[in-house]
Amino acid sequence: MSRHSLMTVAVLLLAVSPSSAAEKRTQTFDAHRFLLDHKVVIDPKDGCLRLAHSVLVADEMGATDFHQTETLSDRVWAMKIFPLQKEEVREPELFIFGSAQQIEVNDRPVPRSERLASTGWTRARVPEEFFRDGLNRVVMKGGGQLLIEPAANNRRDGTRSLRSTDRGLNFVPALGKNQVPGEYLVRLRLARYAPTGSALSEVFDLWADPASGIATPGACLCFHPLDRLRQGLPEGTSIIPRIRTGSTPTPDADHWTPWVTLLKDGGDYRPEGKAARHRWAQLQIEFLTNKPQATPRLPRRFDLTFEFQPEVSTNSGQLEIAVPAAERPIAVSPIPFVYQEPSPRLKLLRERYQLDEVIAPGRTEMEQLMLLRHWVRHQWHTGWRGGPAAWMPPWDALIILESKDQPDCLTMCTHYAAVFTQCCLALGWNARHCILDHHCVSEVYVNQYQKWVMLDPGNSQKRADLGLHFERDGVPLSALELHRAYRTGQTDAIRVCFTPAALAEKIAPLCRPAPPSPQPSPPAGGEGKARETRPDSIPLAELPNYPVCQLQNYRRYAFPARNNYLSSLLPGELYQGWSPYFYDGYWWVGDSPDAPQISPEYSLHLSPDRPQDIDWSLNWTRIHLSRTAQPGEVQVDLETHTPNLARLERSEGDSWKPTPASFTWKLKPGENVLRVRSVNKWDRPGAEARVQVKWAP
Repeated sequence: MSRHSLMTVAVLLLAVSPSSAAEKRTQTFDAHRFLLDHKVVIDPKDGCLRLAHSVLVADEMGATDFHQTETLSDRVWAMKIFPLQKEEVREPELFIFGSAQQIEVNDRPVPRSERLASTGWTRARVPEEFFRDGLNRVVMKGGGQLLIEPAANNRRDGTRSLRSTDRGLNFVPALGKNQVPGEYLVRLRLARYAPTGSALSEVFDLWADPASGIATPGACLCFHPLDRLRQGLPEGTSIIPRIRTGSTPTPDADHWTPWVTLLKDGGDYRPEGKAARHRWAQLQIEFLTNKPQATPRLPRRFDLTFEFQPEVSTNSGQLEIAVPAAERPIAVSPIPFVYQEPSPRLKLLRERYQLDEVIAPGRTEMEQLMLLRHWVRHQWHTGWRGGPAAWMPPWDALIILESKDQPDCLTMCTHYAAVFTQCCLALGWNARHCILDHHCVSEVYVNQYQKWVMLDPGNSQKRADLGLHFERDGVPLSALELHRAYRTGQTDAIRVCFTPAALAEKIAPLCRPAPPSPQPSPPAGGEGKARETRPDSIPLAELPNYPVCQLQNYRRYAFPARNNYLSSLLPGELYQGWSPYFYDGYWWVGDSPDAPQISPEYSLHLSPDRPQDIDWSLNWTRIHLSRTAQPGEVQVDLETHTPNLARLERSEGDSWKPTPASFTWKLKPGENVLRVRSVNKWDRPGAEARVQVKWAP
C-alpha cells in the first residue's frame, strides 16, 4: 500500500481463491529511499550508496561553556595528540575553537590559519607530509585562547590534551585556570572513508499481492542470500546484508525478530514458528572498510527473493486502489529524535501563563501559533541587554520567564525561541529548536499543512511587533525550504507574514506593552522603519527595510535531535547564544558529508537534497488491509508516527471512537467507509486516513 498521510482507497472484493502453492517473490529496492546514517552518502556520479569520504576526528563533543578556557602565551602552550595511520591522512584540516598565534604539527610550523566565517572556529590547512604513523603532536602557543571540555570521555588511556607552563619543557593533563583533565576543542578533518556506516530500507509488506495490492496472509518459507551485493568490492571492504521480520508495521522489540545475516555461508534464512507468518520485513546494509581510501558500494537498485506460500481463503479477492494525486507522501527520517513527554513542569507552564487563553482567539492552527508568537515576544522587552553579571538562562521556559526581569539576566533571540518552542509543546504541538547563522528560531509541525513551519518570535531588539514567518503561494515555509531558497535564489514568490495587527489586538491585555516608539528613520541597511505602522505581510524584497534577521541567516542551520529541554538541559550547551556554537550534538543542514563546506567543524550533516531526512512527517496514520477466512470482513492494521500517542480513533459515521491498532472490519453489502486518526496526550488529533470498501456478497 502506498505511503500517504491522507488515504482514500476504493476496494472491490470478489470471490476468487488464491493458489496455495508456494511462489517465488521478488522485492525490488531503491537504495535512494533507504534511511542513511550520517556516514553513508549517495555518490553523485553513479547513484550508488557508499561511505562518506570525510571524517572528523574529535575526542570531545563540545559539552562545555565559555568559562572553560585556556589562554595561550609565549610561556603557556597547549598540545593535542592525534593517533593516526599515515595512509588515512588526506587533505587534513585542523579546527580550533578560538585561536592560536602559532601552530605546530610534529614540530613543523603550520604556515597560516583563518577564522571561519560566522563561527568561533579557526581552520588551518596542514600539509599531508607533516603527519606520520602513530601519535601526532599539535602544539598551539604564542597567544590566543582555546576552549576546554573538562574530563572529556574519561578515557582509560588518559587525555589527549596537555598543557605546558614552561615553554614546552613539560606537558601535564591539567588544563585551564582550574587545572582539570579534559580535551581542548581541537578537531581534525580528513579526506578518508568512514570506517563503518549503515542504511535501512523502509519496512516492506511480505504479504502484498503485486497484482491487486491487497495483502493475502501466508507463510514466508525462506529468504535467499544477498551475496551478489559483495561481488567486485575493493579489497579490505565489505557489505553485510541483514533482515528482520515482524507482525506489526512498526519495528519493536516485542513483535520483531533480531537481525539475521543474509549470506551464503548461513544458507537460506528459513523463519521458524510465528516468525514464518510475519507480514512485515526490513533490510539493513552495513558498510565496512579497513582501507581509508577504499569503500564498498551498494547499487541503487537490487532485488531480494523469497519463497512465499499464500493461505487458502474463502474470502480471497481482487482489490482495486485509487489514491488522489494531491495527497502528501509520508517522509521518514533516520534521526533518532527524542520528544518531550508530558510532565508537571510542562503542565505548570501551560497553566501559570494561561496559554489556552492566549491562543483562544485563533480560528486556525496558524492563527493560534501567530498569537502565541506575539505573546512570547511581548512578555519582556529587555532582550539583548544585561547587567555586569550578564547571567544567561538556559533553554528552559520556566527559568527564562521567571528571571527575564532581573537586571543581570541577559536574554536574546535564542530565549524567545526557546520559550515559544516549549509553549508549543505545552499546548500539544511538536516543535523543535532551530539554530541559524547568528540567530535562533523555532519550527512547529502544523497539522493544518502537514509540514514543519518556521516561526520567528524574537528577531528584533528594536521592534517587538515583527514576529514573522515566510509563505510561498499561501503555504508557510520550513527552515529547510528557506535554506534552499537562499541557495538557489528562487525567492520571487516568497512573502513575509507578520502577526496581523487585528489578531494581536485580541490578546493585548495578556501582553506587556512595548516601550515608546522612536522616530522613524529612512531605510538604510535594515535600520529603517523603526516604528512605522507595518502591513500584515510584505514581499521578501522589502524585508531589508525592517530591523530583523534576513534570509541570508538561513545559509546554514542546525537543530538538536531532541526537544525535551524542560526535562533535562543535558546533553548540550548550557549557555546557548552567548558565543558561536561549539557543541557537536546538533544536526547541521548544508552540503553533503563528502564536502561539508557549510559546517566542516561538526560531524553531523544533513544534505538539503534529502528533505525527507530533515522535514519528516508526524501525526500520520496509515491503513493496511488483508484478507481473512470469513466472507464480509477485512483485517485492518494501523500504523502511525505520533509522538506521545494517546490513542487511535476510528469512525464509520460521524463520531470518533477509540480503536486498537489491529482489528477485524465487518463489511456491509455495498459501500463501506472507514476513517482513522491518531490523537496525542494533549488531545490534539493528527491527519485523517480514509479507506472505502465496496463489498458485493
